Amino acid sequence: MDLYVPHWVMDRLKESMLLYIEGFYFAVIMLCGSIVEFIVDGMFEAFKERLPKEKRNKSEGVTNNLKKLSENGLILNDDYKILSYVRKLRDKHTHLQILRYDPVRLRKDAIDCILELTIFFDKHNMESKYSEFFKYLYEYSRS
Repeated sequence: MDLYVPHWVMDRLKESMLLYIEGFYFAVIMLCGSIVEFIVDGMFEAFKERLPKEKRNKSEGVTNNLKKLSENGLILNDDYKILSYVRKLRDKHTHLQILRYDPVRLRKDAIDCILELTIFFDKHNMESKYSEFFKYLYEYSRS
């Protein structure tokens, strides 16, 4: 069995785990948000031709592109929720409304990001649901 996941993605996920162990929770959340951006941008490029013509232009925001993929059946609802949740956590900690430091909340959000992405990258997703996408990303990352 070949798993076509770019090394960049797996390296960043492992890196986020190491950052968590070291207590760099903010960095974990930012890195996991970057992984989501990479996945969404890659999916948008890989499946652009399957979108209706009026929706093929990439939006500025990752959230809008993720929504387009979901609305057009290119990403399943459960996976949309996972990627969207990680994205929201990243936005929450990046775009602070009020300067407040809650170490317990930050730690929980960091581990949630890691766990959600681990669920997204499970064997079933890689082998069946998104094998075509992961193969596209793998080939693209090697070019």
